[in-house]
Amino acid sequence: KGLAKLKSIVEGMPATDVGGVNGTEVTVAAKKIYFVPGTATSETAKTVLTAAYSRIGNFMAGNKITMQGAPLTITTGYDNNQWAFNAGVPVDRNDVAPTGDIQSGATYAGKAVQFMHVGPYEKLPETTKKAFAWLALQMYKPTGGVIEEYVNDPTTVPPEQIKTQLTIPVE
Repeated sequence: KGLAKLKSIVEGMPATDVGGVNGTEVTVAAKKIYFVPGTATSETAKTVLTAAYSRIGNFMAGNKITMQGAPLTITTGYDNNQWAFNAGVPVDRNDVAPTGDIQSGATYAGKAVQFMHVGPYEKLPETTKKAFAWLALQMYKPTGGVIEEYVNDPTTVPPEQIKTQLTIPVE
């Protein structure tokens, strides 16, 4: 009976190697943001995100709003090879009425697990997959979209030194 239960537990574990990832449980506070909803493929993500951050930056400059952290994306879904997200910028205030496709809101607040990805953006999906496997092994239940915070500027550091913090809301 015990071996049958153990077999059931082992077979329920993810088949993904979690080597190289380690999560840290945190309680995150909400951040005020302005964001632009979007979709992209791996081929179009850079162009789509650059355009979204540019629109948000122009809006912020025109309204004397100050950036309060790293640019981020909040994953809202996947459909085939399409990634759906909100591209956002944390701000000191979001009391100015948004224009065009810009929206105001806040990031998730509550219990989460954070992972640090170091390396090119093209490797993020692999780290994200490992992070979800790590969560399953640790018995966490994800409850929301992955928040990717782009910690450093990819135009000033080599690809292997790019840092992206992944925050995954959990129960």
